[in-house]
Amino acid sequence: MKVIVKHEKKEFEMHGPKTVMELLKELNFKIEEVLVIDRNSGKLLPYWEKLSGTETIEIRKVISGG
Repeated sequence: MKVIVKHEKKEFEMHGPKTVMELLKELNFKIEEVLVIDRNSGKLLPYWEKLSGTETIEIRKVISGG
């Protein structure tokens, strides 16, 4: 699958199948720090979602302010 890390302007090719949580662990991201989006459907993916390996995934950093 193609993985685009938007805030770092990086792209990776990863092998599946795996869950979103497994993908984030491989890339050293915490689930609280990023949003994971399927670029084909535009759907926000929960950490338990199973990825087949054919998707294009976008990872965006969560920004909050107070």
